[in-house]
Amino acid sequence: MKKLLLLTTSLFSLGTFAQAPDFTFEGTWSNSTFGSVADPTGWVTSNLLTSFLISSSNPITTTQGTAAGNFCQGLAGMRLETKKMQTVGLLAGTIPDTCGFAFSGSIAGTVLKDGVAFTQRPLQLTYCYNTTLVGGDTSGVGIRLWKWQGGTRVFVATGTNTYIANSPAGMTNQVINLNYLNNLIPDSALFLVGSSYKFPINGLNLRKKAKVGSTITVDNFATAGTFVGIKERTVGELALNVFPNPANTFVRFATENADATSLEIYDITGKIVSTHTFENGKIQVALSTYQSGLYVYKVYDNSKQLLKAGKLTVTH
Repeated sequence: MKKLLLLTTSLFSLGTFAQAPDFTFEGTWSNSTFGSVADPTGWVTSNLLTSFLISSSNPITTTQGTAAGNFCQGLAGMRLETKKMQTVGLLAGTIPDTCGFAFSGSIAGTVLKDGVAFTQRPLQLTYCYNTTLVGGDTSGVGIRLWKWQGGTRVFVATGTNTYIANSPAGMTNQVINLNYLNNLIPDSALFLVGSSYKFPINGLNLRKKAKVGSTITVDNFATAGTFVGIKERTVGELALNVFPNPANTFVRFATENADATSLEIYDITGKIVSTHTFENGKIQVALSTYQSGLYVYKVYDNSKQLLKAGKLTVTH
């Protein structure tokens, strides 16, 4: 049974839990950010850059979309639009030149708080969306689960959907399958949305040079299922040889199962690093462009059904 997410931002401070976010966007939006434009409960958006402490001339980027087609349940959704920002005031020279983002969290005074308790290990995040992109831009939705250990954030699971083309008219249902990196039970989580999804690999800061005018509208977030362990999952008992693992310069994937047609490799943020096609049941991946660390691989059949998933460690 689906459960509404209770998520938080991991961007600026730790230890104090933020208010549970509104994932239906039906409630009254409030002004919670030292003079900025109103945001949905439990969310911080680029509307904070409209504060008089930063630049009162900056535009509104996030609105409660109540027009027909801007929601898939109830009467409202959250609409983000990438707009040009002035880097003046309190954060002169530190904010991106273009912004259209929202992440689960809250602000107390002038301090961003993170860490809404989240102790589940869901299989999926579901939501609905609509996006319109400008000039080859990319929009997206992401989820991060982690556990604090000695003041360090240890990521437990990640997942990201990015969009490089305009969506069909109206709202479309979507699923993010989470990639689990270990057996830890998380204590925190982050949900984030970008009309221009320009986050770096660690997911903690915004990139510049997004495209002005790109939009994304989202609604109705929920989690589903429970992932029990990190052991490799199989469908149809697919036999797959992965060698070497850990790997340094290359890694080979081999199977005698003709159903296996493609393979994707993801980094710890859930971003696809590379996509490959089996030829005679074999794939060899060069790792010269990979950074050292943990990756997740997934094998699919022709209909994009998952056949197997597992871990790959790259060492340089």
